[in-house]
Amino acid sequence: MVGEWYRSHQGPSVDPSDAFEREVLDHYELNREKYNDERDNIQKKTFTKWVNKHLTKTGLKVDDLFIDLRDGYALIALLEALTGDRIQKENGYTRFHRIQNVQYCLDFLKKKNIKLVNIRPEDIVEGNGKLTLGLIWTIILNFQVSVIRQRLLLESQHELMTSTSRTSVSQVYNRPTAQTCAN
Repeated sequence: MVGEWYRSHQGPSVDPSDAFEREVLDHYELNREKYNDERDNIQKKTFTKWVNKHLTKTGLKVDDLFIDLRDGYALIALLEALTGDRIQKENGYTRFHRIQNVQYCLDFLKKKNIKLVNIRPEDIVEGNGKLTLGLIWTIILNFQVSVIRQRLLLESQHELMTSTSRTSVSQVYNRPTAQTCAN
């Protein structure tokens, strides 16, 4: 009887347990969005610092990844600084020029066998934050890891050469002489 009275006054779709579940889910969604936004902001700051570190060679500086990469010029400069290669660019500031410049960058990355998943030049030109972060993360992974890999390879080659030269020197000094063989 109490349940009937409750339904008649609250409406048929409202059940106290459903309302509680909805409140919990709403709270969860709100917190999830807050943490996602916080994570994106941290990534944006970190990636901006990384980009600027490599752009110092070019004299350019990025203040906001989502805005400053939209025309493709900073992206081209970054890739040129990382690789030493030249990338074609369009001079102009129309949407066509911006899309073309970003397309040159994406094509360049593909030629370097770097996989880009679902990133179109329009996404970067429109300032899509998630895809811009994804693009920069892909660049960081491929170019920073390759730099570390090269450094480790050089260090291991140096160690190998050093140990080989030490072995050669020690073999010369420890070589038995005719006099020690006669004894």
